[in-house]
Amino acid sequence: MGMAIVNRIENQTEIPALALLAALNQLQQGLILYDASGKLLHVSDRAQELLEAGDTQPGDGATELEALLRSAKRAGANWEEALRFLTTTEERRENAGLERGGLRYTWKQVSDGNRVAFLEPVSGEVAEKQSDEDFLTGLASRARFEAEIEAAMAGGAAVSAMFIDLDHFKAVNDTLGHAAGDMLLKRVGQRLKSSIRNGDLAARFGGDEFAVLIRANATADDLSGMANRIIEVMRRSFLIEGQLTHVGASVGIARMPTDGSDARELLRAADLALYESKSAGGGRATFYDKTLLEREQIRRNGEMDLRRALALRQFELHYQPQLNSSGKLVCFEALIRWRHPERGLIPPLAFLPIVEKVGMMGQVGEWVLRTACAEATKWPEDICVAVNVAPSQLGNKQFVDRVRQILEATGLPGCRLELEITEESLAGDPAGVKAMLDELRTLGISLAIDDFGTGYASMSQLAMFPFDKIKIDKSLAGTDPRERALVKAITQLGDDLGLSTLAEGVESREQMVQLHGDGCEFLQGYHLGRPMSAEDAGLLIERVRR
Repeated sequence: MGMAIVNRIENQTEIPALALLAALNQLQQGLILYDASGKLLHVSDRAQELLEAGDTQPGDGATELEALLRSAKRAGANWEEALRFLTTTEERRENAGLERGGLRYTWKQVSDGNRVAFLEPVSGEVAEKQSDEDFLTGLASRARFEAEIEAAMAGGAAVSAMFIDLDHFKAVNDTLGHAAGDMLLKRVGQRLKSSIRNGDLAARFGGDEFAVLIRANATADDLSGMANRIIEVMRRSFLIEGQLTHVGASVGIARMPTDGSDARELLRAADLALYESKSAGGGRATFYDKTLLEREQIRRNGEMDLRRALALRQFELHYQPQLNSSGKLVCFEALIRWRHPERGLIPPLAFLPIVEKVGMMGQVGEWVLRTACAEATKWPEDICVAVNVAPSQLGNKQFVDRVRQILEATGLPGCRLELEITEESLAGDPAGVKAMLDELRTLGISLAIDDFGTGYASMSQLAMFPFDKIKIDKSLAGTDPRERALVKAITQLGDDLGLSTLAEGVESREQMVQLHGDGCEFLQGYHLGRPMSAEDAGLLIERVRR
């Protein structure tokens, strides 16, 4: 397997790659480079030595990474846990460690969805210390936490476990730096230790993930009270490097023996309950119940389907025309569809929320942007393409660079690209978003605020952010006098701010005439054209240009 993986890189870059691979193979740490689908790009000699991996073929739908770990003698019975850890979509796992089978695994996201995993042996004093204490906070380590659960079970004690994850911790790291983040984690550890009862055990599992083991019998009310106390304590401000810092905490709770018969099952249950708390917006506690496991299985199946769809090119773009007040075709909005081999054509609202939840929006969004820009180069120079941008994409500091690279690679001038930004994107980090939008404007790209009129953006935000266009939500395209008054107010505001306006949801000639009369400069909707394939978009252009 190793040589086949090396060849993938050698064939691309030849001599430089040989030098790079030689250097990687000299590292004391083992190194595995793999992509989001589990395809192996490189496995260093040291990694194969540490894993004691045989020469395998994936087969049975398994990924190459799974096949590698499954064949590894050192991974042993822990290969499934190692695979879950290395392929998780949760950012909080990045740079955290997993110790199994005498090896310590860590991973880091690199580029284009690729990851690099590092392996190193855990032995001697280092292993003993790591197995007992978290190096940063002084709390118990995961290994000790699990050992304490097993010891309590052996003694016949009823135990409960809480998983605690910080809310908004990534923003602290991004704005104040990792040193401040480490200081915050230490303070969190101190608060957590002071919030639990004597005899209970606080631990840090890595990153911003903590846990509490409740050894004595505790009722559901007892556990709720403890969890809420932890949430309240973590909600209070932290003074870090002279700045008041605010985070929060989400908690998942599981109890023995109802939620698990051993340490592994109990922790899995607590983790699923924590995921539910995070999915519900954070700042809350959730008890495990069996429906969470069923939903997790559905989510995992959906995630695997989506990753397969991206790898097998099952996504496609449809293009919906936008016309100006004279009826001239001026732009197409690119809209993603999923052509599922069994379920047929799936609309975006049925799968994009899952894409966002499992952390794939960056990859999918980049594919949409690249595909749309490449298609637009086939159109006349006065027709642009509009592409939606998700909040998570704007949260990526590399987003502007990726847009620039895509424009250069496809040859599409920036002035022919319009990016549609949702109101939600403006809320998290207004200053950071503004800086990013300003930089996009320097590339000649025009910016539109999408679905305006239904969210929480204030009028002042239209002046603050460098938008060129307001897209009025289709819910305001009716005949209700109050809706018409809102549309007129928005178009007047656009005129005053030098912004153009586009009305969505035009489904009849009456609506088209009405919205033109209300001051909308551009229109989009089924009456003017439904989303269509790239081929049909080309035919439409030919027809209207005759």
